[in-house]
Amino acid sequence: MIEFQQYQTHNISNWIGEDENSGQLLGFKWRGGRKRETTGILMWSEIFTHDYENGDKVAIILLDTQGFFDGRTSIRDCSTIFALSTMLSSVQCYNLMHNIQEDNLQHLQLFTEYGRLALEQTNEKPFQYLLFLVRDWQYAYEIDYGWYGPEVIDDLLVNIDEQTAEMRELRHRINSSFEDIGAFLMPHPGLIVAQGEHFTGDLKQIEPNFMKYTKLLTPLLFAPENLIVKKINGENVRARDLVQYLQAYLNIFNDKSLPEPKTVLLATAEANNVILQNDCVNLYVDLMQKSLDTTQSFFTELELNDLHQNAKYKAMKQPS
Repeated sequence: MIEFQQYQTHNISNWIGEDENSGQLLGFKWRGGRKRETTGILMWSEIFTHDYENGDKVAIILLDTQGFFDGRTSIRDCSTIFALSTMLSSVQCYNLMHNIQEDNLQHLQLFTEYGRLALEQTNEKPFQYLLFLVRDWQYAYEIDYGWYGPEVIDDLLVNIDEQTAEMRELRHRINSSFEDIGAFLMPHPGLIVAQGEHFTGDLKQIEPNFMKYTKLLTPLLFAPENLIVKKINGENVRARDLVQYLQAYLNIFNDKSLPEPKTVLLATAEANNVILQNDCVNLYVDLMQKSLDTTQSFFTELELNDLHQNAKYKAMKQPS
C-alpha cells in the first residue's frame, strides 16, 4: 500500500535540509564508477500530493531512468526506456553532459513523428515540457549556469542554411511536439563527486556552486505554482488512469522491435477508449444505485426501464 505524503510548500526553497553542509543524500540508489546503477525505469515509492485552494488535487510522481548507451543495453532498449518515460511524464528532463549535440536531438526522432501524427489527429501537442538538463556545462564564459528558455533553445532549434533538410525537419517536429522547451545549465559537482571513490553522498563533499544551482532548479520544477499536470489529447490525466496508459504502452513496447509511431498513437486511443468505457459504466452503476436507494423497494418493469434509460443516457453523454 502506498502512503501519501502531503506536499509541503514552505520547505521547497530548502528541500536539501536545514544544514546543507552536513548529512547524506537520500533518494534513488546511486553510485559512482563506469557501470550503471539504475536499470530500466524506477518510480519513487512515495507519491507526493498538493491540494490547491480551488479544490484541485495533483499527485507528483518521480521517475528515474538508466543512462543511455552504457555498453550493456541495446539501442532498442535505450529507445524503449526513453520513449516510455517521455510518454508518461509531464516534464522530461533530458540529462546530457557538457553540451547539447545533434545526436541528442536525433534520439527524439520517434517522439517527433508520434507528435506529428497526434497533432494531425487532435490538434494538440502530445507532450508538455522538455528540459535539456546539461551537467558539467563547459561554456559558462559564454552563457552562465542556470535556467534558460529562448536564449539557448532558439539558438539550438533554429533553422539555418547550413543544415540539411532532415535536420531542419527534425527541429520543426521537436518544436511541434512539446508545449514548452527549456534548458538548465549545471556546473561541475566537484572532483570528489566525479572521481567517486571517496564520495559517500555527504553534502559537504559537493561543490557549493553545484549546490547553489541545484537549489535553484528544484523549485522551478516542483514548487506548487510551477507544477505541470500530465495531459493526453489535451485532457488532464487522472492518477487512477495512469496505469491504463502504462499498460497500453508496455504492450506495444514489449515487442521485439520498436513500434511504429502510428502504433503508439493507436495504443493511446485504445487506452482512452477503455478509460471512457470504465467511466460510463461506473457512472451508470452510480446513478442506478442512487435511484434504487431513494425510491420504493419495488418497481414495475416500465419504471425500472425508465431508470435504466435515464442512467444510460447520462452515462453515454460523458465527454470523450
